[in-house]
This record gives sequence, C-alpha cells and structure tokens, in this order.
Amino acid sequence: SVTSIGNSAFNGCSGLTSVTIPDSVTSIGGSAFLNTPYLTNLQSTSNGIATASGGVTKYVIDVPTDITDGELNLTNVKTIANEAFYDCTRLTSVTIPDSVTSIGSSAFNGCSGLTSVTIGNGVTSIGSSAFNGCSGLTSVTIPDSVTSIGNSAFNGCSGLTSVTIPDSVTSIGYYAFEDCTRLTSVTIPDSVTSIGYSAFYNCSGLTSVTIGNGVTSIGEYAFRYCTSLASVTIDSADIAGLSNHFSSCLLDNATIIYVKEGLSVGRGITSSYTKQETSDKTGYVKYTK
Repeated sequence: SVTSIGNSAFNGCSGLTSVTIPDSVTSIGGSAFLNTPYLTNLQSTSNGIATASGGVTKYVIDVPTDITDGELNLTNVKTIANEAFYDCTRLTSVTIPDSVTSIGSSAFNGCSGLTSVTIGNGVTSIGSSAFNGCSGLTSVTIPDSVTSIGNSAFNGCSGLTSVTIPDSVTSIGYYAFEDCTRLTSVTIPDSVTSIGYSAFYNCSGLTSVTIGNGVTSIGEYAFRYCTSLASVTIDSADIAGLSNHFSSCLLDNATIIYVKEGLSVGRGITSSYTKQETSDKTGYVKYTK
C-alpha cells in the first residue's frame, strides 16, 4: 500500500479538485499539490486525514473527522517539515503533540490568523522562520525539550506579549524575535550561551531584560531600537565585564543596570552608569544613568 506521496507529485494538475488519501500515507512531499484547485483551502477527508494549504504542503496530518475550519491537532505526526503550513492565513489554532521532534523552517511562516500554538514536549528544535509573521500570536510557551530557537523563528510576531524560554535552550538565533513590538519582558535562562545578531531588534515595547549566567556572547544589534528598555539584570560574568556596550545596543536605552554581586564590571557599564550605594534588588549591585 502507498505510504508516501513524493515531491511535486501533482504539481500543476489544473483539473485536480479532489483527492482520496488512504490511512497508510504518512508523508506528503514538498509542493505535492502546488498549483492545483485542490490546494485552495483547508482540506479534510472522511478518514480523518487532512492537508493544509497556502501554496506549499509537506506532511499529512491525522485529525478528527469532525475537524473545524482553522484548527489543527497534529496527532501522531513526528516531523513538521519546512514550509508545511506556509502562508495558511486561515489557521487559528495549532496543537503540536509530544510525538513531534522538530518544527521545520518556515513551517507556519505567514500564518497571520494564528492566535494559539501549543508546542509539545517532544520538540527539540524550532526551525528558522518557523513562526515568522504570525502577527496574531499573543503568547508562546517553549517546552523544556527545546534546545535551539532558529533564526527569525518568531520574527514579526507583533502581537506577542510574552514568551517563556526554558533552561534547556542553549542558543537564540539571528533575528529570532525581531519586530516583536509588544513583547514587554524577556528572561534569558542560564543555559543560553549565545544571543544572535539582531535577536530582539526593534522590540520597542521591551521594558526589562535578564541575562543568564551562561551567556558569553550577544550579537551586534541584538537589542537595537528597544526604546522602552528601562532595566537590565546581568548574571553573566562575561557580559558584565565587557568593555564596550555589547555591540548590541543593550545599554543604549536602559536607565538601570543590575549586576550580580561579585562580578567584575567593565567599561561598557562604568563609562555610562553610576554605581549606587544601595540596591532595591537583593543580591545585585545597582547602576543608574
């Protein structure tokens, strides 16, 4: 029996309006139904197999037979491939089960109607641009199974007000949260060692940032145009001791810097801030402009 449908299998079949996909199929190749009338909206079949539309489709999805328009529960899926739901503006809710281990590049790119995403505990990586342009998302909880957040993973999620980054994550990619203009606070856990170039660029609503003790590098422009930034808390010796302003504009707007007691402070802080005799944050030395 058929278990997979290859890349571009029905690409350009202009008369194709319906397809019966058997239960044995577990994967659908890239652009399999591209440029066909079949790929015009969210499709559901009587056996509970559905595919998502938007110009590119990658993987078959097991869903309940009474699927409601705009909602997907990806039961038993193991991988969400690159561009699987690219530009599916009708999607409003996605539940990614524990069976999924990776979310591919641009998997939900441009899903501007998406307001709710549940990421299962099996996911270890979020691919580049996975949720790029999902402007309807308001909050994201990344499970503690995830070790890396890809480049531009949440770029342009302008509705995002909160994000939880677990202490399993070791790297935050380039442009990962660029233009998340409603994000108000970010805590970088101790597990993270690097924050990529322009990672939080133009997060104009960001008011507070905490840098964990594992961070050794912050990319250029990582916090540029974070114009509302009021306070930065630094637990990392490498960051506290830098002689410049992190080459990331992290200190350009912050009015208060809290540095964990016992850490040596470099000229990046001392040249622009004054050490205070007392601190309102226990265990930290306070510096103000």
